[in-house]
Amino acid sequence: MATVGFEFEFTTSLSNNEVRSKLQEYGIKVQNNRGYNAWKLVGDPSIETRRRHSYDNGCELVSPPMRIEKALKMLEVVFKFMRENPVETNTTTGLHVNMDIGNKATKRIDPAKLVTLVDDEAVARRYKRAKQMYCLPHNSQIRKQAKYYNNLKNKPCKLVDYIKQYGLAQDELEEKYRTINFGKQDQGFLEFRMIGNTDYQCRYKEIAKDVRNFELCMRKAADKSAGNKAVVRRLNKMAA
Repeated sequence: MATVGFEFEFTTSLSNNEVRSKLQEYGIKVQNNRGYNAWKLVGDPSIETRRRHSYDNGCELVSPPMRIEKALKMLEVVFKFMRENPVETNTTTGLHVNMDIGNKATKRIDPAKLVTLVDDEAVARRYKRAKQMYCLPHNSQIRKQAKYYNNLKNKPCKLVDYIKQYGLAQDELEEKYRTINFGKQDQGFLEFRMIGNTDYQCRYKEIAKDVRNFELCMRKAADKSAGNKAVVRRLNKMAA
């Protein structure tokens, strides 16, 4: 079963102590000094106020890693806290999803296959984050390479093999500010950064569906045979 952790970005008129106190009313105890397996609340200077200028405290609530079913339950709890308190989410706020499917399986994931299956650019567009500088899509690069391949007179290999080799440059995979951050893959998890934007706390069903899809796509991308037909179909569509 997958393990999932969230990073909730928001602004608020509450102080950090008030946020911690309110969260405890929802059953979430923030313990910054308890390490990796505790809830944490940290400041985030990249978050800006948009609608309510008194909401000037940029926060990031970081969850511990949890089994996916528990993680989705806690996602709903945090969204409830955000809706019922003076909290704003806007174009500068994201919801980052950190996920693993087991250390060994996560390390086996083929990045180009995962990006194609997830269709990170389409997900980012749905949340109006496709042009956000902190989560630029990988799929745009794969699309360019697919079109380039389609124009080659002497094709060196199948399209899927070409994309696997040339679709994503190593420096792009090491870049944190992408829709999918592969920088921690060697440590056994990936970060999905394309969810967020204004009032994302009101989109629980859609986000929960995306989280489950991320898990499914990760499992297929770690398997040499699963999902290959879907990858070929999508790449051919990109190349056309």
